[in-house]
Amino acid sequence: MRKYVSNRAFTLSATVMLVLTLGGAGCAKTPTSSEMDFTYKAKENATFEEFWAKDQPAAVVQMTSADQFSPKTVTVSAGRSIMWQNSDTEKHTVTADDVKWLQKTAGVNSNGDGGLGSGSIDPKSSWRWQIPKDTKSGAKIYYHCSIHGAKGDTKSFGEGMVGLIIVK
Repeated sequence: MRKYVSNRAFTLSATVMLVLTLGGAGCAKTPTSSEMDFTYKAKENATFEEFWAKDQPAAVVQMTSADQFSPKTVTVSAGRSIMWQNSDTEKHTVTADDVKWLQKTAGVNSNGDGGLGSGSIDPKSSWRWQIPKDTKSGAKIYYHCSIHGAKGDTKSFGEGMVGLIIVK
């Protein structure tokens, strides 16, 4: 029995020495002080939902194979983002009906096709746009796909693949 206890004690000692020698390799990483500080600040300044929501789009709009935006209308707060996901096999765009208003009011620079910056969105890709924080509540931004739709009169929907953002 004494030999068994000795072997067991030796095994335990060898295991402890091995772990100490390897510096705990394979064990969970101890957070650095800056990581702990980040976690603490996140808990202090926002709820988990608020903290997580900062990186999440306020709305997701699908670009469908039926050449439609779904949902057609989204309501989003200023300062939040919208993500358009192209679930189709064809390219699409997100193009503002009133590019001059967006350039003046929302500080958006149009690209070659007059889009909100989207250009052509490839199949199975996505594009995100953040509504500027100073955009007034109640603003309506009509948009269309420049390939599969036509712009409206900036106060109503155009034809084909069209959508609307209402800023709350």
